[in-house]
Amino acid sequence: METRVVMSRRLALFAVAVAAAVLPPRPVLGAVATAAAADDASPGCTRQCGNISIPHPFGVEHGCFLPGLNVTCRNGTELFLGDGTVQVLEISIQNATVRINASSAYFPGSNNSHSKPSGTWSGALGDGGAYTLAWGRNILLAFGCNVQVFLVGDRSRTLSTCAALCDWDEHENTWFFRSPELLFSGIGSCQASILTARSSYGINALWLNGSTGPSHMSETDIWIVDSEFLSSFVDYGTYLTTSLPAVLDWRINHTICHDNASSAACRSSHSSCKNATDSGPVAHVCNCAQGYQGNPYVPDGCRDINECDDPETYPCHGNCKNTEGGYECHCLPGFTGNASIPNGCKGMKVAKLAC
Repeated sequence: METRVVMSRRLALFAVAVAAAVLPPRPVLGAVATAAAADDASPGCTRQCGNISIPHPFGVEHGCFLPGLNVTCRNGTELFLGDGTVQVLEISIQNATVRINASSAYFPGSNNSHSKPSGTWSGALGDGGAYTLAWGRNILLAFGCNVQVFLVGDRSRTLSTCAALCDWDEHENTWFFRSPELLFSGIGSCQASILTARSSYGINALWLNGSTGPSHMSETDIWIVDSEFLSSFVDYGTYLTTSLPAVLDWRINHTICHDNASSAACRSSHSSCKNATDSGPVAHVCNCAQGYQGNPYVPDGCRDINECDDPETYPCHGNCKNTEGGYECHCLPGFTGNASIPNGCKGMKVAKLAC
């Protein structure tokens, strides 16, 4: 009887997976709006593609972006890195990240029990560019049966690995998944942290020949996926997609910060330069100073934060006064102490004068 491997029918990802992968970008404390307003001063530069903002230093037209940060707006609705190979879901200036739609590596299986299929993940457009996989933001995800998958770097050095095992149903003559609640437990699927920041990775798979089941490799799907996205899955019921979101870091390549923590790319007042610390090319990013937010890559892009409007982040249990680059928090009249903590202000004792 012919062996059937029914990975995608037996175990499915969640119904929100496809929808969540293309949701509009999430706003960050008004920074996107501030950046867009400042970028309006750039004549002839496209600053919106569908529902995705394109803040400087990114851009579509020549003269609108810094080297390596060009993007392509296709049909006015879909945004892609470079000349149109990797789809963009969100650009964050504050975090210096890009959220992309990353394709999977699919190994169809093999009748050869010694087969060791391999592939390449290059969602960051290859080595030497402006992008690397965001450190600690993504995980290795695999669906398969009795297979171990490897994420490898230079000289085939293993950077991350996990194994997925399954039982064999002799009656149905197919792999058996015990319960959807065991998702990512190592039964039919697995996940592992990725703690290296690279522009590309090798992907290998190794058949774990067990005592039951067919003596050949099952089909296997492998992703590098945003860990925050994966944790948002809430419902079973749809098939695996060929792409899931991943997060990249981006930076200004081939230049470093000056001794006074400045850079020609950091054009806003109240901004500073920070050198990249990974093993890639010499590079840096720009940040708004503490107490400011927005886009440090455009003039006047860093705007003062009104901390008094955000008591959850900047608690004040008394009188709050916004200042340039900060805020003051004082106890109400008649009280003294620390107004930044609950019950931190105490009534002042008034001495009684003898007549």
